[in-house]
Amino acid sequence: MPEPTLNPDELIQESREALAEGNLPLADILGQAVLVVTGRESEALEILAEVALRAGKYDFAADYLRRALASGPARPELRQKLVEAEARAAHRPSAGDSEKFLLIKAWGNGFWSDVDQVLGSVLLAELEGRTPVVHWGGNSLFSDDPATNAWDSFFEPVSRATFADVVRAGDFFPPKWTASNLRQGAVNQWTGDFSRCAGPLLFNRPQRVVVADFHNSVTVLKPWIPDVHPLNPLSVAELYQYLISKYLKPKPAIMRQVDQFWQANLAGRPAIAVHVRGSDKRLEVDDLDEINTRYFGMLGALPPNSPHRIFLLTDDAAVVNTWLRRYANRLVVAQCARTADQTGVHFKPAPGGKKQLGVEVMRDTYIAARCDWFMGLGGSNVSCMITYLKHWGPHRCKLFTDNRHLRLNPLIFRRAQSQL
Repeated sequence: MPEPTLNPDELIQESREALAEGNLPLADILGQAVLVVTGRESEALEILAEVALRAGKYDFAADYLRRALASGPARPELRQKLVEAEARAAHRPSAGDSEKFLLIKAWGNGFWSDVDQVLGSVLLAELEGRTPVVHWGGNSLFSDDPATNAWDSFFEPVSRATFADVVRAGDFFPPKWTASNLRQGAVNQWTGDFSRCAGPLLFNRPQRVVVADFHNSVTVLKPWIPDVHPLNPLSVAELYQYLISKYLKPKPAIMRQVDQFWQANLAGRPAIAVHVRGSDKRLEVDDLDEINTRYFGMLGALPPNSPHRIFLLTDDAAVVNTWLRRYANRLVVAQCARTADQTGVHFKPAPGGKKQLGVEVMRDTYIAARCDWFMGLGGSNVSCMITYLKHWGPHRCKLFTDNRHLRLNPLIFRRAQSQL
């Protein structure tokens, strides 16, 4: 999705409207966006303080209010809010002895987009002291059987807790979820009661089970990491690397495919991985074709008889043909489903099964991470994930356009009907 135009007056007005509607995720994102606008810090801090108060994060509310008072007029109502926030922060109730869970659902998009939702949600689980459990149901675009957990086809569980433990715990938030419908892929995800429920709406909940079925962003959650937390000093990229290292354990069968392909096609020679998007990404990125020509300029610096192999990842059959004509025997391409139009592969019928689509994109991603250099599209979750899978070193990893994971995206939360 394209980034919104950052008009501070409009963002402040919209954030106040979001607060009036109880749409804390939108108010939070807009407040963070305004916070970087010169001269509007005090207003942004007031908005974020109100989000923190409603989310029960009184220590954060107190900090925002102190900063607002220091950067703007010393209004009595802000001082009173600060006194109340400090008092409530000092009398935090005990969390209790019962284990609490965060059930992480698929949010029904591309493979690495859904993994991105998992990574944001396990960060949320760590901040909230909850045990994460991932269950990708029938709304996963990579599930062949809605009765099973599609996550288990690709990765190991993220904790020792099981789905059965979550069901037994009962006591769910949001209340649209019950023991009887918990296996469903989606319930009121985009519209209806408790839809678009993420971020601050999931903070500080007393229920034993909180269900994360909408996108939780690592970037949006980073400001909610307490100063004393060991993750606080980490950048967003470092947070991704930490979360991937701790929680993403690929299935051995998939990694065997990675090993076999690498040994057969790329081992023993310098390799450059290139991720080129086509198909439905053209509907999202107006100048995609122009961006895709930049790869050729970068690769043009290689000498004609260079031993480098070029490993091409793409969802577009036409892109493969173009690159084969240009690079011939130096090009290495893995066999996978591709499209010849502007409909994404994961939205089409899959003769080999939806699981196979996930295996293919996952295999290619991990192959790319073994290469010596990487070039990709910052607007693609695939490319962004490859940048985190290892420490590339200087000048070995290049994204054309900004990393989408670093953007604040209010679009998905607009017009949410959370009714909280």
